[in-house]
Amino acid sequence: MKHFFDLRILPANIAGNEAILNFKIDKGLITWGGIYFPAGCHGRVYVRLIFQAHQILPRNQIGWCHGDNDWWDGNLYFPVTAHPLNIRVEAYADNCIFEHTVQIGLELMPWLMVPRWEELLEMLTEFWKELGIKIPPTTPQEMKM
Repeated sequence: MKHFFDLRILPANIAGNEAILNFKIDKGLITWGGIYFPAGCHGRVYVRLIFQAHQILPRNQIGWCHGDNDWWDGNLYFPVTAHPLNIRVEAYADNCIFEHTVQIGLELMPWLMVPRWEELLEMLTEFWKELGIKIPPTTPQEMKM
């Protein structure tokens, strides 16, 4: 499930007086994140996504994303275990006379769809046993037998 949010950055939103957007998403796994900078930003609009003390985008913890008429995006593996999760977006403009609206996108895999390897292994073990395929022990209980 993809979520998109718009954030308007005014010329008055300079470093130290950032535009802030807080939004909530459900429990799951963030698999993709992106920031779209429309034409006209000219690399002078800076954005970052933060969860608690962790910066999600950009991945380097002290940087800011910036661009012009393109996406700054990437595949992520960020489990969301709190419900709901609050994401904070901070943005500022450097020496701009016009306002800009950037688009924030996140793709979230619902928690029920996140693979649970133990359950998958147990299901495959049962399937292989029905087929008569002998597999090595996979759990501590099986290893004791």
